[in-house]
Amino acid sequence: MQRTLIHTITLDGWDEPGYEIPELKPGTNFDLAIPLGSIGSTNNPMDIASDYAWVLHAAELLSPHVSLFSHRHQVTNYSHSEILSFTPANPTGCQAAVREIGLIFSDDENGETEQARKKANDFEVSLLDYPIVCFPELADSFVANYVNSLEANFDEMELTNEIYHRFPTWAYRFWKSFISQKAGTDIYSSTHSWVLPRGFSTKQLLEYLDWELSPAPTETQLLQATPIKIGFLPWMLASSSVCVEIPFNCLNVATECWHHCLWNEAQARDRQLRSFSGAVTNYRSDVHWEDTCIHRDYLVENQHKEWSVSGDGSIVTVSLEDVTLLTFLGPESKLRPEALHGYLAEAEKACGVLYQNCGLPANSPCQWTLLDDELFEQLCYDILLRCERFNPNRMRKLGKSRSRDGGRDIEAWTQARPECPPQKWIYQCKFSTAPGSSLSGSQLSISDVVDQFEADGFGVMTNRTIDATLYDKLDQIATNRSKRGACLAVDPWSIHEIERFLYPRKDLIARYFQRSTVKPEIRKQP
Repeated sequence: MQRTLIHTITLDGWDEPGYEIPELKPGTNFDLAIPLGSIGSTNNPMDIASDYAWVLHAAELLSPHVSLFSHRHQVTNYSHSEILSFTPANPTGCQAAVREIGLIFSDDENGETEQARKKANDFEVSLLDYPIVCFPELADSFVANYVNSLEANFDEMELTNEIYHRFPTWAYRFWKSFISQKAGTDIYSSTHSWVLPRGFSTKQLLEYLDWELSPAPTETQLLQATPIKIGFLPWMLASSSVCVEIPFNCLNVATECWHHCLWNEAQARDRQLRSFSGAVTNYRSDVHWEDTCIHRDYLVENQHKEWSVSGDGSIVTVSLEDVTLLTFLGPESKLRPEALHGYLAEAEKACGVLYQNCGLPANSPCQWTLLDDELFEQLCYDILLRCERFNPNRMRKLGKSRSRDGGRDIEAWTQARPECPPQKWIYQCKFSTAPGSSLSGSQLSISDVVDQFEADGFGVMTNRTIDATLYDKLDQIATNRSKRGACLAVDPWSIHEIERFLYPRKDLIARYFQRSTVKPEIRKQP
């Protein structure tokens, strides 16, 4: 396939003698690089806002005279610029527009450059009146930086208050997006979230934003989700295929903006005019803990709410009475398997407590006669897999039951933590067809196994009760190693601990104890 030739127009050397604008022939493709010099070199977003306003002004100068028109952001050697790609339709008008753009960014100080820059500055001011523009996303970049610069300009308190009077949502760093012109309805945006009219298609918004939709529809498809709170863990939003931490910091600000400024717009505007008639310090850029609790409870307890999350975990939406709040998430918000293991462990603990308090039957759900040595070892492996103590990727079931495993049925490494490196554990599994019997200390060889394989921990799992002699033996071995400057942690699981662990975990009970004719499938080790 033949590549399309693109001619580059640069503003470098514009002031040098002999510089000429290349001939802009119809049907020829050109790239014009407009510098964004303030990005990376200023602490004031207002400077960046001006850069984007001038880029948009350049685009507006070219727009009437081109047939194909697009833009893209480019970073070269830490230098930012916006590339305007166009195909001339009116060469004369296009030539004049490029010349005026050159004057705006020229280092010369003369009447022509001053007039060109005045037009650019006037255009920047006019953007606050929301004119129709060729690239709404560039206009949004201007407003985003303008809005987020207001907090830094406390020396212009009176002007800032006037702006908050005119645009109440700006106090919450939300603004009416220029995409509203395409959508035909008011859409409000911030640097992290969107406030959409109820019924407005999220897919349509992504198309307006030129969001790179995944080729797999399930990844960008919004899935129904449920907010879940377990113990002291953060709120989680769970769907059928992905779980994410709920971004309350973003959603709280969006909720507050909607409630105070947009819910009943006419009354809200009056409220905001009174609220912001004093010092600008009434505006809070952060959300206090008490406010977070109020808005969080409102979002999760509102009976009319509908939560959704995209299949890849990058988008979260919550729909209330007449508005949908949308937030884009980073990859760190998607909960990894090890984090989900923690949620699952906490949920199962809670279920165990609730079963007891609900007076559910305390009889054993485990029909041990359905198991044999091999299935019991597989059950023990699944139990340890559910314990958040161990790294699922570093657990091994060593061979078949009664094989030459050196006294090791299961070998597992704990999760790495900053204060403690991973530790090696060895577990022995002892199954009996007569669960009423007990397991004594004389039936296990512990010291030799621990020393031979340099284990930091030793565990035994059995479907019998554990005799006092075995508990004494474990304690004595741990004490002796401690005297030698070594440590050994022990983890005995009798029938009582195993059944108490299994009771709330109905999937394990179903897999091992509720199939009288078909034995559970032995899962492959990772």
